[in-house]
Amino acid sequence: VDLKLSSAQGDGAMDTGYTVELWMGPGAQSIGTADAATEGTVELMQANIDLRISGIDLKIGQFGTVVGAETYDYTSNTFYTHSWGFAVEPTHHTGLLASYTVSDDLQIAA
Repeated sequence: VDLKLSSAQGDGAMDTGYTVELWMGPGAQSIGTADAATEGTVELMQANIDLRISGIDLKIGQFGTVVGAETYDYTSNTFYTHSWGFAVEPTHHTGLLASYTVSDDLQIAA
């Protein structure tokens, strides 16, 4: 079960948004913060705030990776099963992601 509450960030100069996503059930057990014997676990997939300050977009909190091609959500992956690469790539980041859009074709993120 995937429970997601979000508000998209607008296009204005000082707009904000947020995302809170929880997973429950068998899919949540594979994420790894609970031991294998734990049933009925609830996992925090995302909890972040999106801010725009003077043209710089900031994402603060825990969010899905910006690296790699696979996620825990198999419906958004190219293949149903995960590759070996999924085992070695980060799946979540906690912290700050700053990005700046230079043009329609170029965005810088750090």
